[in-house]
Amino acid sequence: MSPSAASTSKRKKFAEESGLSHLLSLSHSITDAQSQLHQHRIDSKKNQLQAIKLKKQDEKDRRSQKASTQDVVGKKVKSKAEIKAGLKVQAREKARLRKERRKLQGGKEAAEQKVKDEGGKKKRVSFAIA
Repeated sequence: MSPSAASTSKRKKFAEESGLSHLLSLSHSITDAQSQLHQHRIDSKKNQLQAIKLKKQDEKDRRSQKASTQDVVGKKVKSKAEIKAGLKVQAREKARLRKERRKLQGGKEAAEQKVKDEGGKKKRVSFAIA
């Protein structure tokens, strides 16, 4: 073997010599563009989720602020028995008021009945069958 033949077969080929550098730069630019696109989508989705989270937090804060501004001093949750007792008291009061009204109206109606009775009997009209 001659030294020139041996050196040509073992000679290392560089990417620049075979034109691969251009292809490598193209593939890198394509992958960079795709990764930037994906990163942009990820960032926009994160921003969107952050906005939704902020909106929910603001709504929660607004509700808690509204609840805290209402007068809650001295109020506690009533038990079922306490509610029933309160309703019974209300029903008794209504019944008592109705009874008093009936007594007052009963006295007036009795006086009116006496006036009507003194006025005379009602006249009856009969029709002859022909």
